[in-house]
Amino acid sequence: MDVHHSDTDTEPNTTSDAFDHDGYFKHWIDQKGVAQAFIEEMLPKIASKVLPETATVANASFVDTDLKEKRGDRRLKVRTIYRALKYLDIILEHKSYVDPLVLVQLLRYLCAVYDEVITQATKSNIKLPPVELVVVYHGKRRWKAALHFGGLLLPLEFSGNRQLDFDITLLDLGAIDDKDMPKNPTLRVGVLVLKYVYRRRMPAATVKMLLEALDEVEAAFREVTMRYIVRRYRPAVARKILEMARKIAPQNADGFVTYGEELEARGEAKGKAEGKADSLLRLLTRRFGTVQTADEQRIHAAGEFQLNNWLDRIFDARSVQETLVEC
Repeated sequence: MDVHHSDTDTEPNTTSDAFDHDGYFKHWIDQKGVAQAFIEEMLPKIASKVLPETATVANASFVDTDLKEKRGDRRLKVRTIYRALKYLDIILEHKSYVDPLVLVQLLRYLCAVYDEVITQATKSNIKLPPVELVVVYHGKRRWKAALHFGGLLLPLEFSGNRQLDFDITLLDLGAIDDKDMPKNPTLRVGVLVLKYVYRRRMPAATVKMLLEALDEVEAAFREVTMRYIVRRYRPAVARKILEMARKIAPQNADGFVTYGEELEARGEAKGKAEGKADSLLRLLTRRFGTVQTADEQRIHAAGEFQLNNWLDRIFDARSVQETLVEC
């Protein structure tokens, strides 16, 4: 039986692990035809209100320049069927972990859209257009964070003033049954790959479905997907995918050998990193006492380069937090 989410798994490190997922998500959404297919197949309530073949990915990102490659936002624009609203903005925010404050992040995006509308307006008494806010989630745990902004606010028991509120749509890729995968091949690849990235197993039938869809996508996206699988999946699952790929598409054997070598190299690097993580934790405990669980998770999720930097800092730092500064 296919397991959805496990509440016993730890969340990814949000400063290293999630950024790789965000990069793949954006690359996926940016593929030709995916924006329109995403609306039509993943957001049917919105699809009924827009015109076919009019969706585009806007160039602008709402994220600060120094973080734009490390956050998973995408802004889609699509023509609507309504005369009063020419275009509809759809903000997609990718999350690979449960973020209780994602609504605050989306509020900033919403304000950015409205600031743009006001700046471009030719009259002062304008009406602000609706904006669809969608969180695309595929983390290990079930999403239990609020889906409307009012859920974050303390009640104003002695005030008659209305509080700010808005809803978001949660699109949990982990909840989509494999039998109900999108028809568009590129869309199907992205959903399957993100859905299974934290899983301990992928059924053979699902691997076959993924490989068949990969055979229909652009070669560049296929390569990005395979490298993402090799680098982010559990080694046993990635190895199973590569083994089946060699049988199904022997003509690509050379490429699969390259991916296999990269997978083995990753295993060796992981072993070195785990040793350094253990050494760092022992040193931190001896110098500063108890290390918080969140800091332990960061250390175990870090790569060898980051661990080396932290090991260099530990003798000059005055606390755990000072040691674990991102480089």
